[in-house]
Amino acid sequence: MSNIHALSPNPKAYANYNLNKVQVETSLQLLEVAPNSYLQTDGSRFVVAGIPAPPAGSGFMEYTGISGISDKVTVGPYSLEDEPNGNSFVGAGSGVNVTLNVGQNNTGQGINTLHDLTTGIGNTVMGSGAGELITTGSNNTIQGYLTGALALTTGSNNTYIGSNSGGGIANAQNRTAIGYLVTNMNDNTVILGNTANTDISSLGTSTLGGVNPFASITLKSTGGTPSPLNFYEETQQSNTATGIWAGSQATTISYTRIGRLVTISFPDVLVTATTASQITFSANIPSQYLPATPTHMCFPISVADNGSDALGSIVLTDTGVITIYKAVSIANLTSTFTGSGVSGYHDFSISFTYNI
Repeated sequence: MSNIHALSPNPKAYANYNLNKVQVETSLQLLEVAPNSYLQTDGSRFVVAGIPAPPAGSGFMEYTGISGISDKVTVGPYSLEDEPNGNSFVGAGSGVNVTLNVGQNNTGQGINTLHDLTTGIGNTVMGSGAGELITTGSNNTIQGYLTGALALTTGSNNTYIGSNSGGGIANAQNRTAIGYLVTNMNDNTVILGNTANTDISSLGTSTLGGVNPFASITLKSTGGTPSPLNFYEETQQSNTATGIWAGSQATTISYTRIGRLVTISFPDVLVTATTASQITFSANIPSQYLPATPTHMCFPISVADNGSDALGSIVLTDTGVITIYKAVSIANLTSTFTGSGVSGYHDFSISFTYNI
C-alpha cells in the first residue's frame, strides 16, 4: 500500500499499523483526515469521518466490509459499517446505513437514516430515524424525524415530508404524505395535512390544469356539458314569523347553497293563534339564495291549525318574500288559518335552484 498521509494532530508512523486488517486492493490509497477517520480511494472517492476507535492494541481499525467502492461519503460513528458493493452513497449521522449491498445513488442524513438499506436505489432521506427500515425500496424522498420509519421497507416512489408521516405499510407505492403525523394508506394518492387541518388556501392565484381550484371545480358529466361548481355556503338568518298569533315569533332559518342548489330549513313554530290569516316573515330570503323564475314557487308542507295537523304550503317569490298558508285542498293551497287553537307549522326543508 502506498500514498499514506497523516493529516490529524500528532500523526504517527504508519509503519507501526497492521495494514493487512484493511481488506482493500494494494492500489488503494488511505488518508487519515481526522483521528480515527480515513479517506480511501481507488480512483474514485470514499470518505469515512468519525469511525469508532479501534480496539486497544490493534494498531488499526479492522474494517473488513469495504470492497468495490466508488463515490461514497459517510460521516459519523458506525456509518456505512458493512458496505461491500454499493455505489454513490452519501451519509451523515451515527448509524447511517450499516448494511448497504449494491444500492446506488442514495443520500441519508441523520441518526440511523437508511439504516437497513441493502439494494435500494435513488433514495434521499433526511431526519433522525427517517427511512430506517428501507431495504430494497427505491426513489423515495423522505424528510423529518422518524418520517417513513415505522413501516416502509420495500416500497418505492414515495414522498413523505413531516415528522412521523408515512404510508402505513412496508410496500407502499407512489404515496405522498405531507405534514405532521400524516399517514397515506392508499397507493398513487396524495394527502396534504392531518385531521387537525381545516383549510387549504393560496395567497396568490393558483391553477390546476389551467383552472383555479379555489374559484371552481368542474365535475365530469355524461351526456351533457360539464359546468363549474363554484359556490358553497352555509348560513343562518334570524327572522320573525307573524300573522296568526297575538305576538311575533322569533325563529332561525338555515340556508345551504352548493353550486346552484339551495336548501332552506325551518324549525317548527306552534303557538295558540288569535287571527285568521296566513304566516309572513319580517326578513326576505338573502339575495344569494333567491329562487329562479317563475315569480312564485310553492311547496307543500305540514302545518297545524286549531290543534290539528293539516296540509299547508310555503310560497317563495323571486324577490325573497316568504309566506306560509293552510291548504284547503290540492286545488287551493293558499287558504288562511282559522285563527284559534295551537297553530303554525312543523319543521321542514325545501330545495330549489338558485336564480342565476
